[in-house]
Amino acid sequence: MTALGPVVPVQIEIPIVLAQKLGAAGQPVPTPFVGNAMVDTGAGITCVDRSVAVALGLQPVGTTHLAGAVGQGPRNLYAVRIVLWGGQLNVDATGAAEADLGAFGIHALLGRDVLDKMLFIYDGTQGEFTLSY
Repeated sequence: MTALGPVVPVQIEIPIVLAQKLGAAGQPVPTPFVGNAMVDTGAGITCVDRSVAVALGLQPVGTTHLAGAVGQGPRNLYAVRIVLWGGQLNVDATGAAEADLGAFGIHALLGRDVLDKMLFIYDGTQGEFTLSY
């Protein structure tokens, strides 16, 4: 566990349907973004750093209003695929919010929209956590 709390390696990709459409059209599929994500049970939705959205060439699918540790105000929403454990778990986040996470040294927050598919155990006394599916 880091000073930030529970952080896991993550791969962020464009949704598989979009990747298939690009491939069928002979267009390049963006290289997945590899970084770190913090488990955030206080976040209702998953968030990705603006640099991830730019690197993947994501186009907004909507907007939302965020209010929390990552700032306040309107934010773009993106459809992304979250890949954990080397591909053992793939979760589509159809409305991941753009957030400024670089200052925290992470690239994504795993919100309850993704965590609801997992079991999360936090042991603060031991400085350990378990995230499984």
